[in-house]
Formats: sequence, C-alpha cells, structure tokens
Amino acid sequence: MTAPQAASAGRAQMALRYARKTAQREVTLAVPRGSVRHVQLPDQGSKAHLVTAVLKARCEDGEELELLGEPVRSLKPAARERLRARVGWSGKSRHSCACSSPRRSSPSSMRSTRA
Repeated sequence: MTAPQAASAGRAQMALRYARKTAQREVTLAVPRGSVRHVQLPDQGSKAHLVTAVLKARCEDGEELELLGEPVRSLKPAARERLRARVGWSGKSRHSCACSSPRRSSPSSMRSTRA
C-alpha cells in the first residue's frame, strides 16, 4: 500500500476530523467510525464553529473538516447535500451527533402499504 492509499484508508475509518486554528487556540478533534466521543470545547465560539461546520458540511478559513472520510472543502454542491443528509443530530441529547451509512433499499421496503 502506498502512502497516499494508507492516508485515504485512514480517513475512511474516521467519522469526523476537525481542526481550527485561531490566534488564541487550536482545536482538533478526531472521532473514529462506530465510536462515541464526549468533548469539552474551550468556549462557546469553538462549539458554534464546530456545530456549524458539521451541520453545513462546510468549513471556513482556518478550519479543516472531514466527514465520513470526505474532506468537505472540495465538495461540489450535490455531493455536499448528499453528505449533509447522512449527518445530523440524534435528538437523544442536545450535544449528540449521528452519522449514518448510505441506506440500501430492499424490495420489501419499497412495497406500498395501501390496499
């Protein structure tokens, strides 16, 4: 496996990678797929930037974000919308975020329930 392939495989194993640098601090976060992380962010501004970046699947200058192995900075609008559909708040807690795998429709789930 080449170095770029190894890096790509490592990204694919992550649900979320986030980094933000400011003059005051640096925030970095990495969450592997299938795991749960509880984090204490240094301030409300850091929390707001993280939540906004994840929900919009878009990062600002000074931020880096990967969701489900996809670097969001270079996403085209259609790909960004598909990714946003897979990421959302679970509703169990005001701080819980859930990421899902693409759904595959089975023939039984496509049947009409009307008589």
